Formats: sequence, C-alpha cells, structure tokens
Amino acid sequence: MGLFVILMVVTLGAAPGCGLFATSIGDIQAKPQDFIGREVTVAGEVTNTMKLPFLPGFYTVKDKTGEISVFAGAQPPALGARVRVKGRVEAAATIGGQSFGVHIRESSGT
Repeated sequence: MGLFVILMVVTLGAAPGCGLFATSIGDIQAKPQDFIGREVTVAGEVTNTMKLPFLPGFYTVKDKTGEISVFAGAQPPALGARVRVKGRVEAAATIGGQSFGVHIRESSGT
C-alpha cells in the first residue's frame, strides 16, 4: 500500500510538467509574468482561426476562464474544434513589468 501511494504522488507530481493537466487560460492572463518563457498545456474550443500566406496561421482557444491566441506550428485546427495545445507562453512586448500580446507558440496540439 505504501509503495502505491508513493507511485501516485510521483506520477501526479510529474504530470503537470508532462502536459497531462491543462493550465487555466485565466491563470495565464491574470499573471502572465509567471508564465512567460514556460511551456504550458491549455485545452478548450477553437473560437477563431486565421491562415497567413507563407506563414503558419494562428487561432484562439477559449476555456471556461478565458481566451488566448495560439501561433500554430502548422495548419490551424477547424473552428469549433476541441483542442489540447502544448506550447511556450510569449509576450509581444513587456513594458514596465506589464506584458502585452500574451500568446502561446504551439509546439504540439491535438
């Protein structure tokens, strides 16, 4: 029984870094400075997509806490698709400790 508990603690403790659990988009938007440069996984519904000529497109993912833009690693998913996206949080600019244009640069998604 003790070994089982230890394995569960280790497994669940490692899971957030493995992308098993999704980060709340609201948490990223509320304190972007805590997430800039970190890899996160978010899950939600695609609410907007845009494909740019000669560039990967981008899309917006919405969960129950907020919405965030994602720069696609490839073709953006279809509008209305339920997705799970892993990527690095970035900001277009940081001025006086405030981050603007917070988005995720996708490394993988489903």
